[in-house]
Amino acid sequence: MYKLKPTQYKLVLPSLKEVPINHLFALAVANCKVDGEIYVDNPERPSTFLIRHNYGMLLLWGNSQNEAFNQKLRSYLLDSKKLRHQAEWLQASPVAWDSVLENLLGGEVEKDRRLNFQFNPAKFRLFMQPAESEYQLARTDEILFQQMKGMVVPSNFWSRATEFAEIGLGYTILKDGVPVSTAFSAFVEGDELEIGIETQQDYQRLGLAPIACSALIEHCLQHGLTPLWACREGNAASAKLATKLGFEVKKTTAYYKLPNARIMNQISISTDKTKLDVSLIYEFLSERSYWAKGRSRDIVQKSIQNSLCFGAYDESGNQLGFARVATDYSVFGWLMDVFVLEQHRGKGIGKKLIEAIVNHPDLKNLSRLGLGTADAHGLYQQYGFTGLSKPANAMERLNIG
Repeated sequence: MYKLKPTQYKLVLPSLKEVPINHLFALAVANCKVDGEIYVDNPERPSTFLIRHNYGMLLLWGNSQNEAFNQKLRSYLLDSKKLRHQAEWLQASPVAWDSVLENLLGGEVEKDRRLNFQFNPAKFRLFMQPAESEYQLARTDEILFQQMKGMVVPSNFWSRATEFAEIGLGYTILKDGVPVSTAFSAFVEGDELEIGIETQQDYQRLGLAPIACSALIEHCLQHGLTPLWACREGNAASAKLATKLGFEVKKTTAYYKLPNARIMNQISISTDKTKLDVSLIYEFLSERSYWAKGRSRDIVQKSIQNSLCFGAYDESGNQLGFARVATDYSVFGWLMDVFVLEQHRGKGIGKKLIEAIVNHPDLKNLSRLGLGTADAHGLYQQYGFTGLSKPANAMERLNIG
């Protein structure tokens, strides 16, 4: 594997433009619009290529039977030197790579599917949503570019606010002058624009993302731009929103979450309740979760006292995540209050929590372990959770008072 210099990036463009799946992020790197890395098998006559965007997206394409390249690729993808510092996802083209990667990576990576959507304007017209009166909708300028915080925000996809203001496009929803939701161009190439979206935790599930997206898509239609959408199949919320907005799945490809040995070795899971940061747990559940908003501190403390609790910690002992199981330790258990702090998501901490829970000696032989979730079905399905086998037999009694 040879790492190209930015002055050599143009070597990959003819081949890259022939890749039949959505690859705007790779074009952004190859055209030196954003930071990233490009590796090839031969800098003089390349036939196998790997592009990495600094956000953590990778595209592999070209000759899949290059043994010398593939062995070095395996070491890189499995992070054998423990250099990876963030979550990274790989897609490959053509499909011949699928079997090659299965052999190279075995069961050492998490496999998902990447959905590439195509826009249907007629369906969008049936859905278009205006902004609600209590919120303000604004074109994203250089100031909003800097103010919007989160994972999928313009500042993580564009090098400079001035460049975004000149070439990019976005619409942001504000509440009392503070940005709470945004839809923006993650990448722009020719007449195609790929959409990125982010909504602050406290404002999720209020229907704001569709409003911001509608404004962005309407702008695209008025200016001859084709909106694109792509997401993990496991990201059910994104796929559902795409469908509402008039997007239809055009192509599905294998998608690999690459291991982060350095970070995961620093994360520990403990059931020692003395380590728990009760104030952090209370603050998250009562103020930032969608399922326990307003829960009192006394209730949080009592629930911890009467549950088998799991905490996720960094090497300094700072708590990063939490989960608890209410159980009789013999027949039944119910998994609840699972969370990872926003700034630490995407690192595999949630997976490590669930792995610890399902493999815990007091839980792994339960007849039934249940849970409820609004948006994390993909995560739990990886560990054997399914929908209710007999939903007609299930009942609940809600204490509304």
